[in-house]
Amino acid sequence: MPRFEVARPVGLDGERAGLLVVAFSTEPMERARWQDLRAGGALAVAVLLVGALGLGLIFHTQQRHLRELRELEAGMALRERLAALGDVAAAFAHEVRNPLNAVSMGLQRLRAEFAPEGATEYRRFVDLMQGEVRRLNAIVEQFIGLARPPALKPVAIEVDELLRELVALVEPEARAAGVRVRVAGGRTPPALVADRDHVTQVLLNLVLNAVRAMDAGGALTLGAAATREGAVFTVEDTGPGIPPDVLPRIFDPYFTTRPGGLGLGLTIARRLVEAHGGRIEVDSRPGRGTTFRVVLPERPS
Repeated sequence: MPRFEVARPVGLDGERAGLLVVAFSTEPMERARWQDLRAGGALAVAVLLVGALGLGLIFHTQQRHLRELRELEAGMALRERLAALGDVAAAFAHEVRNPLNAVSMGLQRLRAEFAPEGATEYRRFVDLMQGEVRRLNAIVEQFIGLARPPALKPVAIEVDELLRELVALVEPEARAAGVRVRVAGGRTPPALVADRDHVTQVLLNLVLNAVRAMDAGGALTLGAAATREGAVFTVEDTGPGIPPDVLPRIFDPYFTTRPGGLGLGLTIARRLVEAHGGRIEVDSRPGRGTTFRVVLPERPS
């Protein structure tokens, strides 16, 4: 056992009579020293860990703020582009709509008042031209949707009924494409007050896009659920998915990967959802399908 000794000679009558030795065990001192070292080491490690966590939190917060700033900048840039496009669209719609109305009225008169020989072929060509006029008018309506903010007419919406209507609307095209359409069950339908026509337009656009993405057939699932944020509609397909380099651009005006598409459907859909105070989210993996989520508050904000 380690000891600490103090020795002192002892004299008697001027002569050295012996040696006085006082000994102390150093074990308590060693134990205290090691305890101090362990406590100091633990404190140093704790300080380093707290410092590392603090730096990590600062880095994470900075990255989140930078990401939010980039998203805000992208949103502002998109709004500026939409505002510029809106001005062009308004002028375009004004100039094109009146001639289209005149052509449509002329075709209606031709069909009703003239019946030349070969009337069947005549009516077929008139119907064809009227169909093209309607298609052009639909394009003009899309441009108008960019040119002006949507006017909302909120009403109470029966969500289950809305989903059934969407299935009925898309069923013929889905059947022709070999796509099975179903409504996810087992969830309590959310309460929702919104513009029914606009919500239908948004969801129908997503549903038709999903059907047309599944050339070789597949499954399309519609759903709705109540959350703390309000109502969440889901449109999930088993198609090829959206490539990662394309995904950030799908809401940009005039961006499309489908031949003949205008690239305005998703732009207008997002504008209608944001007018309600909601948002559209998308999750897609190539080869594993795509899921769109439309989040709407219980009432427009």
